[in-house]
Amino acid sequence: MKVNGDVAKITVSQSDLSRALNISRQRISQLIQEKIFLRDDTDPTGGIFLFESLRNYYLRQVEKSGEDYFKVKAQHEEVKKQLNELKLQERQGELYDAADVESALAGVVVTLRTNLLALPAKFSTQLEGKSRAEIYKILNSEIEDKLQEISQLRVEDLKTD
Repeated sequence: MKVNGDVAKITVSQSDLSRALNISRQRISQLIQEKIFLRDDTDPTGGIFLFESLRNYYLRQVEKSGEDYFKVKAQHEEVKKQLNELKLQERQGELYDAADVESALAGVVVTLRTNLLALPAKFSTQLEGKSRAEIYKILNSEIEDKLQEISQLRVEDLKTD
């Protein structure tokens, strides 16, 4: 198509613009209402200025995608910052890997179980002939000692690697 004259004055119909941009006529009408697409008020058929309307449409698309890009970029940077903070906490011994904690906890449970199951064998002869109060006091003291030992353990103490 050869164009002579002022390119800024070329007008097209809503249908032609709709087909060219592959958007609905309803969307074209919305964009006219939003003043993105500009009508030629002197055109009795209601033509739309092609050049100015496409420029506005393109700038709006760039603006929208730019906002999305910077929003996503900011979110990405925030996530990177949080990951770096977590790595630093891990290096400083303030944060532990879940697998290490699970392993340590399993070790604590096994140790506690072993210690508690050993109590009857350890005290069976010592408790013979003692009163209930004495038996309670001895067993309670031993259990508290074992619990105190376990409460002093740290994840680093229980790591196997």
